[in-house]
Amino acid sequence: MTLIRATAVLIVLLAIILGLTTATVTAQEKMVDSRVQVITKVDVARLDDVEGHTMATFENKGYNLKIGSWTVNRGVSDLIKGNGTARGYTTTNYPDGAVTYSSWEGKTTTVVVDGKSIATSAGTWKLISGTGEWKNREGGGTWKSKVVGDGISFVEWEGEWRPKR
Repeated sequence: MTLIRATAVLIVLLAIILGLTTATVTAQEKMVDSRVQVITKVDVARLDDVEGHTMATFENKGYNLKIGSWTVNRGVSDLIKGNGTARGYTTTNYPDGAVTYSSWEGKTTTVVVDGKSIATSAGTWKLISGTGEWKNREGGGTWKSKVVGDGISFVEWEGEWRPKR
């Protein structure tokens, strides 16, 4: 009798462990989207330490094409001749009323092609907090952007979220 009972307990424990493991794996979700964003505010300071050195604070507003969410990015850049670093924060407002707050950082590279400057950037982002379905999640990923017009950029981003541990 005790062997049967011990076997039954072992089977139940294995089922619970496997069930929790499966729940954790299925709770992760990959995200991929593209965003069009427009510069709404910018303040540039030219520095005299080296040629072409600027620092800027900026705000971009954008729309994620797949998810249908609106974003506000606020950041700072430190560039020399269009190359350098940028970092900041993004607030994303989802159609269901949920909001996420993320931080991001990356590098900007500018090249001149046919007399035109073309800026591209790439980096990482991290979910800081959120409301609604995002309240108890953590996540992060990567992004890359390209300036496609005067004050307009196209951003491709991807990442993964999961329940907070």
